Amino acid sequence: WDFPSTVFLKLSFQLSFLATWGVLFLNPLLYNKFYFLPARFGFRDSITTTISATIAVLPVLVYQTGNLSVVSILVNSLNLVFIPITMFMIFITGFFGFVFPPFAIIFGFISTQILRYIIFIIEYFGSLSFASINIINFPLWLTLFIYLLMFVFVFLKNKKHSLWVLFIYIFLKLFSILDQFKFSKKASTYLFFSEGA
Repeated sequence: WDFPSTVFLKLSFQLSFLATWGVLFLNPLLYNKFYFLPARFGFRDSITTTISATIAVLPVLVYQTGNLSVVSILVNSLNLVFIPITMFMIFITGFFGFVFPPFAIIFGFISTQILRYIIFIIEYFGSLSFASINIINFPLWLTLFIYLLMFVFVFLKNKKHSLWVLFIYIFLKLFSILDQFKFSKKASTYLFFSEGA
């Protein structure tokens, strides 16, 4: 059963897991801190959600990729508000594509313009020389230690089983590392006997 090696080792799973935790547990703590932002139309919630998810995934992202984005929070904040609108417009475009194609052209044009804006923001800030910093060989122990501090802080502020999430993540992380080690060991053993033959 190769479930651990195919899921737990994937960066997409780790980022999704941690981003969800950040939205659930960090966002409520940050929301009141950003009282100076307007709450109308969900603006403040969009900003704090972006910041929470970014903080939550940052250590493992640096560990896995060796890249620290300086502009990620700003870019995500500028784009996040338009994501639900874009998804709705694309849905309406597809709907009218079957029902009344002329309307699909109108909504498709609107969707395209919003997507062009999102892509422009990403490409513009991504092209800046200071957009990212390369951090080589970011240690695993420091990654886990940062998460330990993060989870304990949230647990002390809001004791909603967040500490259990820490233990689950560390367990899955260590389990995936051991699983990867065993896989590498089997591969090297197979290679050794193959060459010997």
